[in-house]
Amino acid sequence: MQSLLLLSADEAQTTLFSTMLTNSGQFKVVSAPNWEQGYQMLLANTGQFNGAVVNYTESLSGLAHFFNRVARLSTHIPIVLLCERGNEELIISSMKNGIKDCLLKDELTEAQLVRTILQVIEVHKFELMNIQFQKQLEERAHHDFLTGLLNRHRFTELYEYEISSAQRYKRPLSVAMIDLDDFKHINDVFGHKVGDDALIALSKLLKSQLRSVDLIGRFGGDEFVVALPETDFSQAQITFKRIREALTTFNQSQQLPCELAVSIGISSSDSGYEGLIERADAAMYKSKSVQKNQLKPPLPPQSEGQSV
Repeated sequence: MQSLLLLSADEAQTTLFSTMLTNSGQFKVVSAPNWEQGYQMLLANTGQFNGAVVNYTESLSGLAHFFNRVARLSTHIPIVLLCERGNEELIISSMKNGIKDCLLKDELTEAQLVRTILQVIEVHKFELMNIQFQKQLEERAHHDFLTGLLNRHRFTELYEYEISSAQRYKRPLSVAMIDLDDFKHINDVFGHKVGDDALIALSKLLKSQLRSVDLIGRFGGDEFVVALPETDFSQAQITFKRIREALTTFNQSQQLPCELAVSIGISSSDSGYEGLIERADAAMYKSKSVQKNQLKPPLPPQSEGQSV
């Protein structure tokens, strides 16, 4: 059974339309005498109403406010307007404000009222499904399928906006390139499933340690990139020192059969806004090269990874 809000200031017409709707066996009707009470009912019963019927009379004012507020609700509902002939301006303005249909009361039948409301609710369901489907498509187009981070294309789009904003307002911006060390070794020894789990674990760790305003992207197979707005070089160093500490804690939890280590390169607008990603990438490879040139035995299957 569908739940409807009937907004009607005329007591006799409220009874009439409520009876017509409930007699059909299709609807449960709750009425409100003005738009303020009707809107509060929607707020107090989020997601409980399938639709609303607005019975327009001269004593019912503020409809534009009601329509606009309903349209802004996270769980907005379809609205059907009932009015007399000769209210063309009201009908046009109401349509612009988002109502789904309008019925003329002087020629309205119970069957027509019930049929129209059911159709409006059904169409609204398909509209919501389509919106959700479009959001899912956008999500898949903008995010890496494995880690859920921004993919390279989407990161680049958002990064270009951050660079433009930082340059315009002379605000600091830092970039970090992060490489998961010995990723091929992890795949070869422990299998690609553990390799995927390692990438996912590092992604989750980055998201948990960074701010919502920071951009985090998967740049390549085992490479990640981070842009930190309003962050200079020393602040970025502090941030990634904390991330290394969090990685050490993660390794101690032994959630994976191998320990994870990363190489990180940081660049900052302290040295100019041009080529931040390239400079961070070069710093990351320099860090990795230093690590590899250190005298140490080959990494055994379950030995401790080393960060630089």
